[in-house]
Amino acid sequence: MRAVLLLPMVLLLSACFGGTGARPNPATHDLSSAQPEADSGRAGLLRQVEVQSPPWLDTTAMQYRLSYADRTRREAYAASRWAAPPSRLLEQKLTRRLLGDAGSIQVQAGGCRLRVDLDEFVQDFTKPENSQAIIEARVTLLAPPSDSFLARQHFRVVQPAGLDARSGVVALEAAARQLGDEIENWLRQRSSETLKHCRLG
Repeated sequence: MRAVLLLPMVLLLSACFGGTGARPNPATHDLSSAQPEADSGRAGLLRQVEVQSPPWLDTTAMQYRLSYADRTRREAYAASRWAAPPSRLLEQKLTRRLLGDAGSIQVQAGGCRLRVDLDEFVQDFTKPENSQAIIEARVTLLAPPSDSFLARQHFRVVQPAGLDARSGVVALEAAARQLGDEIENWLRQRSSETLKHCRLG
């Protein structure tokens, strides 16, 4: 009788540890680039870059969309995932891009805060044989010391991708790099009067 009672427990433990049907660990990706980040000269202008995301992007799942079949449905690759939620990966990349070496230290005073509200971060299949990486974000420049509003801009970056998760990673990394470039250009185009508020802190 005891052996009969133990059998279900043995089978359960076998299932938990995988047994012969164990799946390999999913590949983990980030947004690192072999290319060095450009020195933007924004260290004196910005003190912080903060990226926020909606709940459905606050996950390590690597999401894609078959928009040619159902635009409202999001899927996730089973064998690939992000090392951290996209907002955290993008925050690290934009901080390096826009603050340079200053992004690795605690800036005590001065500088504006750049808030990035991430609206989309996905590999979108527009056709069965075609996909693209999409990043959409609303960027707000906030002045010290009380985060008063200075400027806001919407960005939508699209990069061509292939038909698998790896090509999606490469395309999203390129899109993140392009987003950094576009934000940098946007900051350069702000009037000197606007940017003066960032240096008064």
